[in-house]
Amino acid sequence: MTALRVEASTSDVGHRRESGPTLRDILQTAAANDTVPPETTSILEIRGDMPCNEEWEILSQHFPAVRYLSVAAGFEERWTDGKFPLNWPLELLVVSDAGAERVATPAILEGRVRNLVLCYTCGLRFEGPSTKELMKDAENIGTIPRRRSDASAASKAGNENDVDKDDGSQNSETKEGDAAAETPSSSEEEEQDGGIKITSVPHEWSKYLNTKYEGKSISFPRDPPPGAPPSQMTSLSVLGNDCLETFTAMAMAHPHLLHGLQSLTLYAASQWDLLHVPTVIFPAALQSLDGLKELKLTLGSAMHARLVPGNGNYLHWMLPPGLEKLSIQGPVSMIPQLNALANAFESAEFLPNLKSISLVLDLPESKDPLENDDGEDEAENKKEKQFAEQLAEAHAACKKVLDVAVAKRGAVVEGHEQPWSELFPALFKKVDKRWLELDGEKKE
Repeated sequence: MTALRVEASTSDVGHRRESGPTLRDILQTAAANDTVPPETTSILEIRGDMPCNEEWEILSQHFPAVRYLSVAAGFEERWTDGKFPLNWPLELLVVSDAGAERVATPAILEGRVRNLVLCYTCGLRFEGPSTKELMKDAENIGTIPRRRSDASAASKAGNENDVDKDDGSQNSETKEGDAAAETPSSSEEEEQDGGIKITSVPHEWSKYLNTKYEGKSISFPRDPPPGAPPSQMTSLSVLGNDCLETFTAMAMAHPHLLHGLQSLTLYAASQWDLLHVPTVIFPAALQSLDGLKELKLTLGSAMHARLVPGNGNYLHWMLPPGLEKLSIQGPVSMIPQLNALANAFESAEFLPNLKSISLVLDLPESKDPLENDDGEDEAENKKEKQFAEQLAEAHAACKKVLDVAVAKRGAVVEGHEQPWSELFPALFKKVDKRWLELDGEKKE
């Protein structure tokens, strides 16, 4: 088994350099040095820039047996998959940072990848037009006016650069005449320059969804569409950013992909989620996965408040019925829901196959993004003391649920595992050390 990491060469601002070795050059050099045998390379990691369609074809032809692929979209966060290799026997595909584009490759849309991880992607779509097509007739949602002095200065600088670059074949009179003809007067500039028009991909996507789904009943059929192959995907992880919306968008467009899942991980700690699909669709989509065996769900306080408002809707009703392993990490504000969760175990129909459970409420309330960080030390210390008290209360409430799950289902209580926090500690929160101390575990 051979592993290869390809790092695309980027400039200081993240764009591809015009000069330097191409992907084809890199692969030919590696082959000549016999450092990367193509036929035995099964692990491929791509960083720097997403391969373009031509590069995907080169990779597909050079490596016939890639089983584990990790690809990061790079500075531009661009997703390109028109020529994504379909000859690879992929068992794991990790996509990081890609955003604002329609996924088109059958590797994902037909569920050819057994294990799919979408890590801090944003705005990925699984149906409808490409971004280019979506924005073809995009609505102008605002305008930023240009200052006339800035526009004039830019025009003047451009004209001066043109003069400097000239090879002297034109006389000065001709140059001045051309410059005068190309530079608009103040009144012409005001008429020609309407400012910087603002369009929005999310805005156009919301319009598309409203047009397609408004007034219609949304269901999640198990069977694939006529002519589509059965999905081979058994594990899906959607981590960070618009995690719940990404899952929901996939469920709306290709529900059969999710019905074959055995394991689902959702890390929804952001407050910028479920902005373009109705909130009620996510719980319905999740609850429909009656074949799901393992669910690991992290809900930040903002998402919990949106999904479980104080109107009698409880967290437990959205859980898939066939779960054998359940792991929930949530905010301390979830405490009021725990009595209902404990009482749900009194019914033999609630999670009858449950074998293991983990429940941790150690996430603080979401902070207002406009809140000033420069608070007084005394106020910060008071907040920390209050949170420590809330953790103790949450721990006691969780223990009640866990005790009932053990008594009624014979479930094993397990610690909450967050393996991604070991790789990306800034993106994924480890379990609070104070919670571990309450568990009686040794402090790290």
